[in-house]
Amino acid sequence: SSNFVYFKAVSGSGQVLGATERLYFAPAINTIAPKISSDDNGNLYALAKTSSLDFIYSNNSGSTWSGYVVVDSGTDQKDLQISSDADGNAYIVWKDEWYQGNDFFSTVYFRGVHEYGAVLQEGPVRLETNPYAYNATYPTLASDDNGNVFVTYLRNQLMHINYSLDEGYTWLNEDIPFSDAVMGFVHNPDTVCDNNGHVYSVWRHNRDDNPETPADHEYDIY
Repeated sequence: SSNFVYFKAVSGSGQVLGATERLYFAPAINTIAPKISSDDNGNLYALAKTSSLDFIYSNNSGSTWSGYVVVDSGTDQKDLQISSDADGNAYIVWKDEWYQGNDFFSTVYFRGVHEYGAVLQEGPVRLETNPYAYNATYPTLASDDNGNVFVTYLRNQLMHINYSLDEGYTWLNEDIPFSDAVMGFVHNPDTVCDNNGHVYSVWRHNRDDNPETPADHEYDIY
């Protein structure tokens, strides 16, 4: 089957602005998992999965869009995240997963886009800092207007954070665990931040040892 991505602008009062427009990420007929972010100046940044991970942008509130650039040429990106700030930076995070034999691996990557969408940062950058683990999952992303970028994820059954204070160019050499107990089955994490350097993260924790019996689940929200 074919999957396409469309864009529509609506004002805060509910007024429809312009026609529905198809967004072209690549010359592929299958485009899925779209994400979008914006600032207060009409700059829009969009992300989607085709046969690669692709990015496009608009500097005029979606009236016209750029051609696509490939953020990551792999084929196994999941859990796409995108945010942006008031200085023309967009930040992209995803989970990459694969099998090697019967063993499953996953890790979290970041890549930045600067100059209001025109400059793709070198990368991608792997944020999970254990070089041998490859078990990071459930990434979330938040950024402020001061060049600070925060990414959380589950690793070794603990929630971890890695962050950049310079628009995603450099990151911690060692990520930081911030949950105070082994989390086991974690679902639906989310992270936000403010412009005062504070980061807030929530997630749902399943205390049942058997995830296949939902009727018997017990949950906590952190």
